[in-house]
Amino acid sequence: MSPIPPQPGARPPRPIGDQNQEPSPPTVSNDQQPLLEPRQTPSATIALTNGMVNIRLVNDTAAKITFQVIGDTAPRSLEGKSDVTLQALKAPVTVTFERQDGGQLIVTPQGSSEPGSLEVTFKEATNATQGRSAMRIERNGSVFLN
Repeated sequence: MSPIPPQPGARPPRPIGDQNQEPSPPTVSNDQQPLLEPRQTPSATIALTNGMVNIRLVNDTAAKITFQVIGDTAPRSLEGKSDVTLQALKAPVTVTFERQDGGQLIVTPQGSSEPGSLEVTFKEATNATQGRSAMRIERNGSVFLN
């Protein structure tokens, strides 16, 4: 009787009492740090006051802008060439905005001389790659645009 050829990838049986042990396959540890994606550089940084921020929105366009503080306000309108101040928003906070005419916005956040305040200026963008539609202020005062 001829021996049966082993299946591809099969291991021959080990004799009983064989003290040689094969290495265990590597285990996946939950302690490993997840791969971090490169973080976006903040567009601005402000010093928060007791975790709160005041945001002054300045619309330098001729178009009406609709904005919303996510989880805090319903959508509101800001007329062209006007401004509004949103007071005592708790960080982290996200504000979305869009031009009512569908155009793109250049958004420029800038720290104010007043502690805990941020001024955000909206201007008309000439192409879609310049356009932004959201701003997030983190607990550490970092301001990010998307």
